[in-house]
Amino acid sequence: MNKHLLITMSNEPSCFYGVRFVAMFFSNKRNVRITLFYVGSPSKDRNNFRDQDVLEAQKVATELLTMAGFATSNIETKIAEKRFGIVQDIVREGHKGLYDAVVLGRRGYLAFEGLLGTSTSREILDARIDFPVWVCKHTKALKRHIIVATDGSEASFRIADHVGFMIKDEDHTITVCHVGDPSFQSQKIVDEAVEAIVANGVDKERITTEIIPGRKPAEILLKKARDSSAMVMAIGRSKPKEGTIWSWLTGSCSSKMLSDFENGALWISK
Repeated sequence: MNKHLLITMSNEPSCFYGVRFVAMFFSNKRNVRITLFYVGSPSKDRNNFRDQDVLEAQKVATELLTMAGFATSNIETKIAEKRFGIVQDIVREGHKGLYDAVVLGRRGYLAFEGLLGTSTSREILDARIDFPVWVCKHTKALKRHIIVATDGSEASFRIADHVGFMIKDEDHTITVCHVGDPSFQSQKIVDEAVEAIVANGVDKERITTEIIPGRKPAEILLKKARDSSAMVMAIGRSKPKEGTIWSWLTGSCSSKMLSDFENGALWISK
């Protein structure tokens, strides 16, 4: 089954965090489709120089991906006029295209981050994000390893399933982590996440598990990611209140993870 990713991008190649991450993440690139998505100014505010700038950036991104082994026929470019704001337009495209994940590079992440600091943000907080989001940062000295954080919630079960789907044809190893006291219940939480990954066809021998005592899951998981040089930290998010972007990004654990995660990609699912 093909995997289809929407990679948001800017017109500045030095900020292609999402493109570079995807280029290095997949070994088996044959079944991966990519749409490079840019949200630009409305037609009346655009000029030819800016249009050429965007087209050139998409060309560079396409070349980067093809050099990494992706088929040109599996790469599509799309430019959308800004209608409701970058965040809302990305969300709308994410719904429309039925993508398996939306990949945020620097520009996309900063747009989401900036949304949280604006006084007018609540006007667009009714947008629902019901697809996995990959927040990509730097890609220095990373190992082909994924940490899946699980707390027994439906969201953490879904992110485990998403990881399994994405790496079933890959060679990444996985550590399923639960932050809490060692107990029968903690082991059950971990086992259910492992089952979700394995159900996608991932060999169980690629998976290790760890129950880490503690009361500050975000700090513990961030340290785990740094110490292991993991390529991905995958977490679920708590059910949002009233279906808002605001609650989706401001849960205590996911908020700290978003702000302090520095290397690799943070995968988040509802």
